[in-house]
Amino acid sequence: MARRYHHFTGQYRGVFFKRFDQAAHAHSFSQLQWQAIEIWGVQQLSDRQAEKEKVGDFIFEEKITPKGFWRRGVDLQIEMPDGKTYSEAIEQVVFCGHAGSPKPQDETVRSWGNMQPLNQGGIVEGVVYFSIPYTEKPQPVVPAAVVPSTTQESVLEGVVGPEVASNIIPNLVSRSPSTAGAMGGCLQKGCMMPMGCLGKLLSGIRWLFIIGVLLGLLQVIGAWLKNHVENPLPTKKGNIKVEDQRLDPLQDTLAPQPWNYLVDHEVAWSDFAPRDFTARYTTSTHSFSESQKLHRHWVQPNVSNEMEYWHDVYDDFYSNDKVKLDSLVVFFDNQRKQQHLDVVQTAEMVTTFIQEIPYYLVHDGSCAEAAAQGGFVQQYHQEGRPCLPDVVAGVQSPYEFVHNLKGDCDTRSLLGFTLLSRLGIASSVWVSNVYGHSILGVAVPVNSPHYKKVDGARHFGVELTAKGFKLGMIATEHTDMDNWSVVLY
Repeated sequence: MARRYHHFTGQYRGVFFKRFDQAAHAHSFSQLQWQAIEIWGVQQLSDRQAEKEKVGDFIFEEKITPKGFWRRGVDLQIEMPDGKTYSEAIEQVVFCGHAGSPKPQDETVRSWGNMQPLNQGGIVEGVVYFSIPYTEKPQPVVPAAVVPSTTQESVLEGVVGPEVASNIIPNLVSRSPSTAGAMGGCLQKGCMMPMGCLGKLLSGIRWLFIIGVLLGLLQVIGAWLKNHVENPLPTKKGNIKVEDQRLDPLQDTLAPQPWNYLVDHEVAWSDFAPRDFTARYTTSTHSFSESQKLHRHWVQPNVSNEMEYWHDVYDDFYSNDKVKLDSLVVFFDNQRKQQHLDVVQTAEMVTTFIQEIPYYLVHDGSCAEAAAQGGFVQQYHQEGRPCLPDVVAGVQSPYEFVHNLKGDCDTRSLLGFTLLSRLGIASSVWVSNVYGHSILGVAVPVNSPHYKKVDGARHFGVELTAKGFKLGMIATEHTDMDNWSVVLY
């Protein structure tokens, strides 16, 4: 059968490791090992010449095989022109358009371009050319019926007898009848060869048994997947300590009040490996008060569109506080290097840190006014759970949150966005009016249908208000992607 190919081009984004310690943007890419690749914006080509595509800095792979149940491979996802996402082997793959321009001081060295170096690997994006093989089946040929000549028939008869000769030359159009059928059915002599009717009955029962076992296995696998993929995963219990505030050693005690005080925090938690982490950091009351003043700008906002309002609020808080989180960013970056974490593991180190912090509702007005709205908030307060009242816009800035550890959905999403952005991992904040909720989106390849496209890349949602949610996992009642709007990225 002839082997032919469909040819395509598109945009790609991939996560790679380095097999050896070498600059990720070196001209030889033979030492890179792909972990995940996503391809979108695919267009079909009538033909291609792979050798002409290998221009400048390129990566060539003879074949890339997706991960399978029993085989190792690459987490490969391709969004084809029909809008559906596929994962199948691709061949003659040429990656290009990712490296930057040559540096002025040395023409042999290029800038990073669209490559984000991470510890022992990185993220790269650009243009890809690839082909998908398919097999062209030959058209079936139906030969004319063979009619034996008198001479042939007489020779055969002479050897084996006239009653058998007609069965030696087969019927090439339809299958010859079986011996049992020729004998006239199941009640005729020879029906018990082998086991006759009883054999047929037992064969039918055997197939029913096999089908029943397969259906049972499918139910078991389905239940396992539901429990281990859709539902939150169990994680180890962590521990949070907040020391009493202490006077800043650098505080001038002759200065007027209020003086600056320091607060020491310790957050111990685990990810899904599990790996154990302990973050120790210090915040100050002066920096906390400065962040609180940001809320004054949003008492009477001059914004008509709600989503535009949330974008402006979140962006204001993020821009002001991102430099205040240096100690936490340094901690996460050191952990990434020391434990050789890839980009997915680094992102989940951050998200599980936020999930470890207990949930705390943040209200624009009083807690009593919020409880009167009904629904989840009313039930929350009826259970006597904690809230933080009188916070303009109903969201704390990242520094406010790490200082007092009081935050709900959008407070948590904004902190996750700030930390990941500082670590060089693209992320986003999502808001839903339908769900009255906010979650974080992270642009790392994971196997999940819960994503939004942001500048061509898929940002996978993750729930931060409870423990056990991996990247790409959100509450089952929040899975309609049309109900989410990306307001910050």
